[in-house]
Amino acid sequence: MAYVPPSKTEDNKAKAWLDEILALCECGKPPLREDSGDVMAMIAIKKDVEKGIFPLKIRDNVITHANNTLKKKGLFPDTNDDDDDEMVFGDEDFPE
Repeated sequence: MAYVPPSKTEDNKAKAWLDEILALCECGKPPLREDSGDVMAMIAIKKDVEKGIFPLKIRDNVITHANNTLKKKGLFPDTNDDDDDEMVFGDEDFPE
C-alpha cells in the first residue's frame, strides 16, 4: 500500500509511486486495486513458488525502493544520522 497525504499529492501521487516501486522490484506487475488514486494505492503480491515470489522475502526490498524513490524527489530525509549525542540515563539519574 502506498499512502500520500492529500497536501503532498502535487509532489507525489500514490499510484505513480507504487508503479515506480514495482518497476524496481522483482515481483512482477500485479494490478492496482480499482479504487487506487493520488492519495492511496494498493496491490496484492501473492506467493508464486514457480516464479520465486515470496511476499515476506521481498518486503524489505520494496520498502527500500519506496524510501529511495522519495529521497530522489526530496520528499524523505536523506540522512544517516546516528545521533551519538543521545541521552542515556542510569538509575542514579532518577532519585527515589
